[in-house]
Amino acid sequence: MQRRLCSAFLILLLLVPLEFSASASPDYRLTNFSLYIKYTDGEIYRAVLVENESAYSIPIPSPDNREALYRWRFTVHNFLVLDRNGKVVEDSNKYFEISRAAFSLLSFEASDSLTSRASLFREIAGLSEQLDILQLIGNVLGHAVGVLSKWYLTGGTKSANEAINKSLKMTIKKLAGYMLTAAKSEAAGSINIFTYAMRLQLRDAADRLERAATFMKRIENSILRGESIIIEFNDIKNYIDDSEEGKSLGFSAMTGLQRAYQKGVAGYLEGVVKSIIKSMDPTPITEFYFTLMDDMKDMADLREVIYLMSARRAEYILADEVLREKVRDWQAVFLKNPPSAGPVEPEYEILIGSHSTDGNENIGAVYINGTSLTLPVAIMRKKGVFSIAAVSPRGYRFLRWECGGMVKLGDSTMQTTSVTVEGDGWISAVFEVVPSPSGNGSDIVFTLDISGSMNDVWDGKKKIDSAKDSAIALLRSLSTNDRVSIVSFESTAHLDLPLTQDKSRAIDVIKGLSAGGSTNIGDAIVKALEELKRNGRGSQMAIILFTDGMITTGMSREEIMNGPVQEAISMGVRIYTIGYGNPNELDDVFLRRLAESTGGKYCYSSDAYQLENDFVETGQVASGWKLLLSFLGKVKEGETSAAGFLYVPAGLSALKVILNWRGSILDLKVVYPNGTIVEASDASEKPKYITVYNPPPGNYTILVYGRDVHGEEYYKAWTMAILGPLNIIPPAGGGGGASSGQVQGPSEVQIQRYSGVEGYFWILLISLIVASAMISISLYYSRRPSYYLIDKSGRVLLRCSKRDRVYGREDFIGILNENMLKYISRREKGGQFRIFKQGKYYYIVDNFSTNPTYLNGRDIRGRGPVKLENGSIVGIPGVLEVVFRYS
Repeated sequence: MQRRLCSAFLILLLLVPLEFSASASPDYRLTNFSLYIKYTDGEIYRAVLVENESAYSIPIPSPDNREALYRWRFTVHNFLVLDRNGKVVEDSNKYFEISRAAFSLLSFEASDSLTSRASLFREIAGLSEQLDILQLIGNVLGHAVGVLSKWYLTGGTKSANEAINKSLKMTIKKLAGYMLTAAKSEAAGSINIFTYAMRLQLRDAADRLERAATFMKRIENSILRGESIIIEFNDIKNYIDDSEEGKSLGFSAMTGLQRAYQKGVAGYLEGVVKSIIKSMDPTPITEFYFTLMDDMKDMADLREVIYLMSARRAEYILADEVLREKVRDWQAVFLKNPPSAGPVEPEYEILIGSHSTDGNENIGAVYINGTSLTLPVAIMRKKGVFSIAAVSPRGYRFLRWECGGMVKLGDSTMQTTSVTVEGDGWISAVFEVVPSPSGNGSDIVFTLDISGSMNDVWDGKKKIDSAKDSAIALLRSLSTNDRVSIVSFESTAHLDLPLTQDKSRAIDVIKGLSAGGSTNIGDAIVKALEELKRNGRGSQMAIILFTDGMITTGMSREEIMNGPVQEAISMGVRIYTIGYGNPNELDDVFLRRLAESTGGKYCYSSDAYQLENDFVETGQVASGWKLLLSFLGKVKEGETSAAGFLYVPAGLSALKVILNWRGSILDLKVVYPNGTIVEASDASEKPKYITVYNPPPGNYTILVYGRDVHGEEYYKAWTMAILGPLNIIPPAGGGGGASSGQVQGPSEVQIQRYSGVEGYFWILLISLIVASAMISISLYYSRRPSYYLIDKSGRVLLRCSKRDRVYGREDFIGILNENMLKYISRREKGGQFRIFKQGKYYYIVDNFSTNPTYLNGRDIRGRGPVKLENGSIVGIPGVLEVVFRYS
């Protein structure tokens, strides 16, 4: 069913109808199914599916007679192959190869089906190692054994016999190669050579099917985007070889394992291999091939295994031979009576991607005529003018367009502009980093639910009072240059306070809110976005949406997701959601979806104290701070508690430590690496925080002192950072009523030092912290991904421990001479290629380089990420060739 759906997609979306003035013959009908295929001669050909309507009256042959069935199929349907001028191709070999390629895509297997089959083969290979395979193999054997072996044994048709003979030779040669590899392996003394060879064959089959799935996934993505594409003939040929050979090898190996376990063939073959290995070194595969051929004549069990293993491959050979015969018949008909068709309108390959000034590739989004593209992408466009638009990723803003080749842009400085296509070319959207939020401040809209249910009591307190206290706690912890706005909502939404740095005024507005009415979340988001569009500074904008219930009026969930949420994404606004109260009355699935779709986060708060903490943490992250560590603890009156320890590396722009607690009065102190103590202001309000700009690197200690505590007081502390390096001037003033100690460095604070016994204690403690940090860093680096780029002699050229790295001309200075370096793209231009790790695998992608990157001899430009294997060869023909190795 899945294959039929995919074929339907291919017919409906990928292909463009042809109009002909006359049919080639009264019996033939030209369909609307056509493919553009770029052949090895560099020319683009069109393959048009043709139906022989009179052939439908012919009875369908029995499935047991495969040769007759193929003849019927290729008589009913075949392809007309036209050149760029609309003329029938005369070269019979070229005509056949293009037809064969078109047939393979007419009845292709979906990528996830190929991947699933590859997983099956790998799983069976693993089970075989435990010899726990007989039942599983028996279950799938029906997929592997064709009927051609039966024809051969009973004297089938000439074509079938020839196909079997050819298949037998191929099967035995493959089997010889796998078995010799098994015999020469280090584990040969402790394994069964035949079953080990079958496992090698299964894994080889899985590799081939995964490659085929990668190609087909690219085709499927183009289909879903409604693109008309030109497909490289060599790519289709590789797909055919990989998919057919993969299935043939896989099912043959399963058959071989099943028969080996049942009939004891494995032991005999092992003896054959060992005798050959002893007699000569190195052993040629051809010698072993002839030995197996001879033994097969005399040994019935071995003959049966090889017949069965070759059956599926024989089917492919038979189908290929019948197709070749029928294609020649059709070509002769069309050459004698060619259809009247106009010239094929050329289509051009346009490579589209994006990059940023700080080295990131393929970020943000690009739209062509309103259609979103997944970057990078190679699309086909005819001559003409199209609309192109860029959407900035979060933390970046649009800078300009760049292009090359036969492509012209309207205004390269406009985020939405026109593009004129006159031939092959490339386009890239360029983004730049938005200035750090610590320097410019953030704009946050507090969007607070004040519906009637907020008057209900939860955790011993009205929910609206808990929400007010939590919002005020966040306001007290924000930086001076952060701006806030207040939007309250019930049946409708209200802008209670435009964006302002005056936190005291914001606190007064929040204190004056009262509850009543329904819950209209959609109107609240719209109102918040209107304020950000009107007054937002654009650098760091966020919405914090608090609610205790579900939508009861206004826009539906889907209307919100398709309307204001999409607008927030395009503006770069993150939405953070906080749910509070009875979890059965909250639409947490929608609130999580709403937040995560914009890059925000959803929190559920079960009590008033957790609500305060969630507000504080969410607000800091929304304003641009990165959470490093958080600590939980308790303290008694008059007691100092070491809440936690933190190693600060060099290069941070700012460090922020925040402390919050339920009641009582606590004090916050931070001990610098040199023993200097910084203390928050003496105010009794919570939370308290300390901001250290350009903090010196080293180990910091966070201390909590219980100044006025009844019994024990529980607390939570956070450490946040702004990454640098940046030269930040601390904002003047207090902090809108916040209890803060903002310092530039230890020279501007009252210096206290521990002495005597306390001094030795702190020296010892800090020494232990440093040692622990060094051990942790060592373990971290020892577990980081590591790979090498080496030359063919084994010399290491480059080593990388990053999960994601772009390689450009600069990386090969000293490795290549200047004449060769000029052919490699610079990193500032996007680089030549990128290697990154996703999950447990490494991938490589060409970065729209001037000269395409090749992987194992195949051009990967425009193909997206391609999986790397140990030993993969990466390079530029005639310029660079390195071998990829990972540890």
